[in-house]
Amino acid sequence: MFWQLLQQHLFDIIQTIFLVLGFYLAAKSYQDDDRSRQVGHLLQLGESYRKIKETLIEKPELASIFNTKKDASKITTIERNYIQQVIMQMYSVYIATKLGQFDSFEGIENDIRRFLNFPLQAAVWEEIKEFHDREFVEYIERLQSE
Repeated sequence: MFWQLLQQHLFDIIQTIFLVLGFYLAAKSYQDDDRSRQVGHLLQLGESYRKIKETLIEKPELASIFNTKKDASKITTIERNYIQQVIMQMYSVYIATKLGQFDSFEGIENDIRRFLNFPLQAAVWEEIKEFHDREFVEYIERLQSE
């Protein structure tokens, strides 16, 4: 009786097995693709970080943004633009993290805290924060208060 039932439904059983295997392979492929995207975004983040550091080396006049005694009212256009560019990079990292493209890690938050602790950066942030998402502003201000 079992063999007879098996013979009658053999095609259905094989079809179901292959269907389940197909779903498994699709899920595995999606997971691998997601990991590849995350690694790609992490590499892109590293490249952006390298460009930020490279700009500091190529333009020595930007060194003054790390001077704790510099008067924020004497900020130059190139300093303001550079700081805005770095803040936009922070925003990109925040959004990518929020969308699950990579996990947030303490190093980035420490970097943000340290960067925005200087007078020029804090002044530029105060000028431009109204143009950013409320959640991002809250995130940055939480980091600044820690």
